[in-house]
Amino acid sequence: MFPHVQAVAPNVRKQILEGKYINLATLLNNQENVQDYKTVDESDGSVLLIKHRDPRLQRNLSIQEFLEAFNIYKNIICEKQDRRIEFDMYIQDVIDISARYKGPVFYEYHKAFANKVAAIKLTHGINVLPSKSLECKNLLSTKKFPDDVTKLVDDELRKGYLIGPFTKPPFDTYRISPIGIVEGKYSKKKRLILDLSAPHNNDEHHSINDLIIRKTIH
Repeated sequence: MFPHVQAVAPNVRKQILEGKYINLATLLNNQENVQDYKTVDESDGSVLLIKHRDPRLQRNLSIQEFLEAFNIYKNIICEKQDRRIEFDMYIQDVIDISARYKGPVFYEYHKAFANKVAAIKLTHGINVLPSKSLECKNLLSTKKFPDDVTKLVDDELRKGYLIGPFTKPPFDTYRISPIGIVEGKYSKKKRLILDLSAPHNNDEHHSINDLIIRKTIH
């Protein structure tokens, strides 16, 4: 286990792995003190401990604190999913913003981005997550135009729309939808497509489109 990761409270770790928004400052202040709580005596003789609003959680982190906290966050996620390349790219973006703009602009960017990601997390629009992995074969058009497939996939990687290639699957359970090539009727320009409706008519494995709750997608 990575340094500092074992010190993260179980409930915080659970929220991280569920993809919920996390105030990174909580990862820097894991040692709770009973003085952080006020006591309330109930009529039945029980005592409730209610946490005061911690001012440490309301402040903006410095870039050094952000990097320390985000590294803890990254290590927790990567215990289950190998997403280091993705996270390292994000960290570099934040560092660039920090270098370009003075003050807490980088941290405000992170909070806005993290909240948005948590709000639109894919599982919120899914009926049920797949329990088995499935790799669909690519469409026949990829065999007809193999050089175009390679070029178009490389373009997607270069633009940052895709990450990889991976030496092992980045998720324990995953679904690989087939890709194909379509050619413009007049321009003859070739375009890469992703068939999210595959596999078709398969009761054991539903397609990504089958799993999406239609009424929640706008």
